[in-house]
Amino acid sequence: MPSGTILVVDEPREALAVKTILCPTPYSVLTATHPEQAFHLLESERRIDLVLSEACVPGFGDVPAFLAKVRVAYPQTAVMLMKSACGVPSDPDLPVVVKPFSATALIEKIEGLLVETRANAASLRAAFQWNREARAELETARQTLTENVRRSRRQRCERFCATLRVPGARIPTILLAEDDAGLRYAVSRYLIRCGFHVLDVPDGPSALDLSRRHPGAIDLLLSDLQMPGLDGFTLAPAIEAQRPGIRVLLMTGTDTRLPRATLRKPFELEDLLADIVGLLVRT
Repeated sequence: MPSGTILVVDEPREALAVKTILCPTPYSVLTATHPEQAFHLLESERRIDLVLSEACVPGFGDVPAFLAKVRVAYPQTAVMLMKSACGVPSDPDLPVVVKPFSATALIEKIEGLLVETRANAASLRAAFQWNREARAELETARQTLTENVRRSRRQRCERFCATLRVPGARIPTILLAEDDAGLRYAVSRYLIRCGFHVLDVPDGPSALDLSRRHPGAIDLLLSDLQMPGLDGFTLAPAIEAQRPGIRVLLMTGTDTRLPRATLRKPFELEDLLADIVGLLVRT
């Protein structure tokens, strides 16, 4: 027979009768006559294995609703309803012992419910443990994949930039349109150090005018999405009309999904370089 602590919820005389029935068993029995007392015991006791409640306790209120709250707040605690055969129908998922019952019938009902509850709890613990281990494995795999992708992108950038340092190599030209002067300076300086030729302007109209006047090739437009005068989404097709085949990379501080290559701000300069190289080497 399993042991454990049982909380009997009933008026004092009836609760004492149930406690007397359970005295010869290994169970420890507590009693409560109202919801506040019952929840206080649930909170203060180390573990209550079963709440056994009369269906109609004077002044207690909605007993099935109380047991439903116990199920939610204490999922490892079993619940059972005591009711007469002609009593109000209860939740079909709520275990019931029908009055009048014999001591043997009550003890067998409690024993069966506790064995089932503990088996279910053990199964849930095993499932949670498996799920935790599976999530850990997936996270490790995700981190490994992320690092491998980052390493591959970095190596491709290093190879590409190395070709720009070869004497006689053609240097790609990037048209940078960004209204944030600090970001424009940082990006321009970084790309020049990587070996690119950079034409930088503070807004869309200036980018369109420079594209029209620039005598040489422009390989890629790097534009902020939101700029005064002409936004990047409108600027891109206008530049493409002037220079068919130009690559476009838009920078945005929002989660806007665009049918174009987009880099989310704030970004690492290394990621910016990887996106630019990816577009330039694409066939």
